[in-house]
Amino acid sequence: MSTPTIPLIRGLLDDSLELVSVEASLARAELRESASAVCSGLALIAAGAGLLFCASIVLSIGVAYLLLRTGVAIDYAFLIVAACALASGGMFMLAGRRALSPSRLMPKKSLAQLSALFGGR
Repeated sequence: MSTPTIPLIRGLLDDSLELVSVEASLARAELRESASAVCSGLALIAAGAGLLFCASIVLSIGVAYLLLRTGVAIDYAFLIVAACALASGGMFMLAGRRALSPSRLMPKKSLAQLSALFGGR
């Protein structure tokens, strides 16, 4: 007893639509993860920018005190604190930049799944 062709084609179409729906759901989930990475990357960049701004102010004050009172220990303390703040701010900025790199935001699982489904490498 053979199965009619039309129900087989209808079943194939239904299965194909379901597969596309599942793949779209997976892609949406991965894009949500990427959006979360963007938010945390932007937060790190904002923290770095804030620290760099504060550090530049402290560094300016330290240089002014140094020029006014050469040789006084408090001046060097200002410079050390400002240098540490600059270094910390720079590290935050680099970490945020790495978090926002395109390779970290790409939906790799969905692309691999679609590539496997359609015979890609």
